Amino acid sequence: MATVLTRAAAATIKHPTDDLDIPTSWGRVRIASSDIRIAIDEIRERDVPHNVGRNALRTQLVRMAERDIVERRNEDAAPLGFADDLRSAKQFQSALSMWPAVSAPALVRRLLSSPTALRKAADGLLTAHEQSLLLRKATRRADDEPWTAADLVLVDEAEAIADGVRRTYGHIVVDEAQDLTAMELRALARRCPRRSMTVLGDLAQATRPGAQRSWDDVLEHLGSPEGADFTELDLGYRVPAPIIEFANQLLPEAAPDVLPTRSVRESGNAPSIVRVESVDELASTVARIVDELAERWTSVGVIVPEDAGVVLPTPPEGVTVVSPPEAKGLEFDAVVVVEPAKFVPATGDEHRAGLRLLYVALTRAVQTLTIVHVDDLPAALAD
Repeated sequence: MATVLTRAAAATIKHPTDDLDIPTSWGRVRIASSDIRIAIDEIRERDVPHNVGRNALRTQLVRMAERDIVERRNEDAAPLGFADDLRSAKQFQSALSMWPAVSAPALVRRLLSSPTALRKAADGLLTAHEQSLLLRKATRRADDEPWTAADLVLVDEAEAIADGVRRTYGHIVVDEAQDLTAMELRALARRCPRRSMTVLGDLAQATRPGAQRSWDDVLEHLGSPEGADFTELDLGYRVPAPIIEFANQLLPEAAPDVLPTRSVRESGNAPSIVRVESVDELASTVARIVDELAERWTSVGVIVPEDAGVVLPTPPEGVTVVSPPEAKGLEFDAVVVVEPAKFVPATGDEHRAGLRLLYVALTRAVQTLTIVHVDDLPAALAD
């Protein structure tokens, strides 16, 4: 997509077919189309931001015109005020349409709504099917465009293409890096030219679309910084050993390249697994267990998939009910995970992502974990 955006911006630049003839208060000046083409190519070779290149072309056109008027008048320098007079001429302003200014939102909006523009920019990069997935009908006004978080990263990339990076940092600290997309990692890299970063994450908890599967890929998206040091932390202190060992059974399938975590907290109770016969019984059992846990623990988290069919009564104080994606980053004294099978689609990439989401849910417990289910547990946990 970064290349597609770069191509789309570059496609707005056109070589002239005719010489440029501009009237001024000191007579007409002529700039050869061949000279303009050379100037455009030289500026593009510098790989400057698009709108910076446009300003450079404007400057070059003024210099070419000044040379022409100097030769015509047989003088040492262009007349005072000549450049301002030239830039105000309609012909000069029209000539700059050879290199039009680019607005980042407009560039992305056109790509996502114009099959022709997308096809030209994505030729050889995205298949016809991939292009069809990107396209949507444009809104009447740009302000009404239904931008998504993924769209905004494209806009950020387009801003860098159009105007460069306006603000940078000496050092950046990133948490939950496993869930950043390639485009989001590029956005971070642009803002840290020294590539001085502390990047933290757990691939076993990579659940977002476009999430990372390899730290080598992360480093590549960050610009392959020299001297990058990778340290794998396999010793945890938050989750008791019996719970983390139970959750680790998911890793061979969910994240086969991830080293299982060990806990310094060797004591603790194994997860309590409660099977019931029906969805109605599931809801009442969960409610009863939650009430019991709330009397003992300060914080209780109930993690329920949306399609589990469980409607819980208003939870008591200290109890938080969340969906699996909302559980990430949270921790509770006691956790109740409801219907683990609903976390995990049957096949495909979503199956592995679902296993990772279940791994996240199982590792939110600081003290005790309870699993309540009707359907069979995922195979890795069945024993």
